Amino acid sequence: MYHDDEARAIAETAFMFVLDTTRIQLSTHKKAELNKHHHEALREMLERLMKGEPLQYVTGETWFYECRIRVNPSVLIPRPETEFLVNLIVKEQVKPGLRIIDACTGSGCIAVALAKNLNSAIVSGFDVSENALKTARKNADDNDCSIEFFQYDLLNPAGSPSLISDILVSNPPYVTCKERSAMDRNVTEYEPAIALFVPDEDPLIFYRAILLYSLKSLHNAGRIFLESNENYAKEVALLFTSAGFRNVEIRNDQHGRLRFISATKGII
Repeated sequence: MYHDDEARAIAETAFMFVLDTTRIQLSTHKKAELNKHHHEALREMLERLMKGEPLQYVTGETWFYECRIRVNPSVLIPRPETEFLVNLIVKEQVKPGLRIIDACTGSGCIAVALAKNLNSAIVSGFDVSENALKTARKNADDNDCSIEFFQYDLLNPAGSPSLISDILVSNPPYVTCKERSAMDRNVTEYEPAIALFVPDEDPLIFYRAILLYSLKSLHNAGRIFLESNENYAKEVALLFTSAGFRNVEIRNDQHGRLRFISATKGII
């Protein structure tokens, strides 16, 4: 099921979790004795892992941009690619007191990372899932962040957004249903489909909704930062260019794939 290096990394993480220790402490205390509780916990973790459940759900947590983030089957597991999205914003935005909205926030990992790393940023986030929002609020509390999270459905919006922001960031659902067969089972069987998949016939459905939201909620000259499906990044960029956004850029992830779109809202 797992390659040797992957299995070794999983085993190391499992021991760190059960022993409540760091990687450095684990490496320097290799002969630490395991008690009955440790053995039982490791056996339970192994059983869940052998069924294909992601390690992050088994431990209930992961690390994202140096923030400890709680995860469960109501939210996606944060990916390293999304850390690149956060880093784009952190590197480019140095003005204090920026108002930031995280659309489709899920676990709240993006909102938390930005709140922790941007000077006096006022961060908010929304999601359609109330269970996801409960997790996001816990993550904000755990990381000592003051973030407002609220329920909002981009695809069925009721009323106009009340928050006006300088930056809109989002990692929305963007995987087409036809791509599902090529994905790992521990993703398709455990992570929430509502946060992953979009119809084959309308892969830009969330980006059009984000565009409409940004036209109402983003300041003139405000910025957007989006993660996208590499197969549709150019189409997403064209969508915002056609709507009058300026400085529209497509950027690569760490694997060289077209993954991120940034743009500036034009003056209306």
